Amino acid sequence: MQHFKTPVGRIYAYGDSEEVDTDAKTINGVHYANMPDDLTPIDGDEARKIANPPPSLDTLAKRKRRAIDAARDQAFATGLDYDVAGEPDVVQTRAQDQINLLGLRAKAESNKAAGVTDAVMEFRGKSNKTRMLNPEEMIALTTAALDYIEGVYKRSWERKDAVAAALEDEDREGIEAVEW
Repeated sequence: MQHFKTPVGRIYAYGDSEEVDTDAKTINGVHYANMPDDLTPIDGDEARKIANPPPSLDTLAKRKRRAIDAARDQAFATGLDYDVAGEPDVVQTRAQDQINLLGLRAKAESNKAAGVTDAVMEFRGKSNKTRMLNPEEMIALTTAALDYIEGVYKRSWERKDAVAAALEDEDREGIEAVEW
């Protein structure tokens, strides 16, 4: 494929088997009166860049922030692998689960302060199996889950800050390099 551009950036492409004479405005010897003047030959890579320009830095940064948000939300949806009462399970950490974890934590601390040591607290992980925990076990579980949640948010914020710094520096490669 032969590519040409006009001074204003319009791209024209012709097959390799076609004889293009931009000075005479002919293709395979046939004259084309409306062929643009001043066609400049360019390679295919340059033609693709002109036809499909990269997104603006603002657009690239917005896309990257959306990707970070999606990865963060996926990490919350995945949850925390945790041994609950000696059995492997997943502590769910989605937004609605975070509220429940805080409530369980408050109840566990209240039970502990009241001197409760028996396994009187119900917990149900992703397996949907109910397990009984004592207040100390519930405090340990909710601490681990809240630490996980805090770590996910911290990771998200660090990456968003890196995108903001790269955008401020007008550093396309810096924005593109940020990954979850």
